Amino acid sequence: MSVFVSYAHVDVEAVAAIARLLDSAGLDPWWDDRLEAGDDWKLTLQRRIHACEVFLFAISTDSLESDCCRWELAQAAAQAKAIVPVLLRGSVTLPDSLAHLQYIDVANGISDVDVARLVGRIARLGQTARPDLHLGRQLRGTPARFVLPLPRDYRTITQGFLQFPSPGIARYTWPAGQPMDRSSPLVAVDFGTSTSSIAVYRLHGPQLILNDLGLTATPSAAAVAEDGTVLVGQRAVDFLLRHPERGVLDVKRLLGSAIERQYGGVPVIEVDHVAYTPIDWASFIFRQLRLDAERELATPIHSAVITAPAYFDQRQIADLIAAAYNGGLAVVRVVPEPVAACLSISPLETDERVVLVYDLGGGTFDVTVILIEDGVFEVEAINGDDALGGADFDRALVEHCVSEFESTTGIDLRGDAVALMRLREAAERAKIELSIARSTTVVVPFIGLGSEGPVDLRSEISRVDLNGLTSGLVSH
Repeated sequence: MSVFVSYAHVDVEAVAAIARLLDSAGLDPWWDDRLEAGDDWKLTLQRRIHACEVFLFAISTDSLESDCCRWELAQAAAQAKAIVPVLLRGSVTLPDSLAHLQYIDVANGISDVDVARLVGRIARLGQTARPDLHLGRQLRGTPARFVLPLPRDYRTITQGFLQFPSPGIARYTWPAGQPMDRSSPLVAVDFGTSTSSIAVYRLHGPQLILNDLGLTATPSAAAVAEDGTVLVGQRAVDFLLRHPERGVLDVKRLLGSAIERQYGGVPVIEVDHVAYTPIDWASFIFRQLRLDAERELATPIHSAVITAPAYFDQRQIADLIAAAYNGGLAVVRVVPEPVAACLSISPLETDERVVLVYDLGGGTFDVTVILIEDGVFEVEAINGDDALGGADFDRALVEHCVSEFESTTGIDLRGDAVALMRLREAAERAKIELSIARSTTVVVPFIGLGSEGPVDLRSEISRVDLNGLTSGLVSH
């Protein structure tokens, strides 16, 4: 008996376990992990649904919200396929179109449920969906097969979703902006790997501008919600914990030519059949910072000074400038980040001073020697690594937790971007806690699905452990 399995990527662990049970019972489960690169995936899915004898709909909140899952269900309903719903979570109820169907409940785990036997029995009922599903809606998004495992040497989780643009895919086009008024107030933008800030100079000195959440630091994250709304900052971070394929974290690490060499051209993330480049994602963040400044200052803003790591090459700086321009900011000057750090030193404090700036940020590391003389800041020497930062310390802790979790449960989380996103957030919190505490616990509930149901991740980490995990980065 051939079974087509429809599911949301967040449920991939549960679906994989169900597919193994069906396969061991002699059934033939097909799900989109069998799609090959270059396939016309929409046509392939249509053919597979047409050829299947049973349509198994793995139901969770995420699948009910997924355009792809709803489209697949509509295809099965139009062809009067025998449908077997499987409830993956106890908090989810059958949608109206399936409310009359017999279903299988594995919300408490699959170990005590004979899934294969029940699939066979319910399939023989020949139950179908009510004919109130609409096929006319445009399919958005991509099937779960396109959520790729992270490369072993990944620098950001977003890399798992980068790809060379598909043939015929639409590129995101920035709307034509208003002419920039160079006489508008000048702002300064610190575009960081982890967070970004914007400031303005007033009579009493520089003043950081609060974002709409009342914070001075905005996470350097951007995403496209399912209704097409662009999310930036903490809202994007919260959204990406559930839908990591629809945006970016640490976008600064995707700028420049190094990523392009890896992908053979400018890589993109495709969301709802639109390709967004790293510059596009960075531009969303610049635009939000500008809007925050305009709200605070009650005047249009069009000009900015921006900072860049001292070790950034000309291509990376050019990408930063292009992103700022798309976001509505004409860049007046690019200031190296170590120089910006030194500007807090009053030149009146001493006639001459040599300053060593050690700047370990979220994604880059700079060491700069600066000579301050007669109010002039002169960079004497620079060195550093634009592939080393706090995100790498987070990643070292994530890798430790993943390996420990695999050794105790047998579940490998490296191919589950949703789990890695949640673990990354918990690891970053633990790293911060260890700055003042001697030990802490990394806890991520329901991060995987084992034979007896959902499994929590819990890992005790001491400051000594973290130092050991990151010693290679420090000595590097």
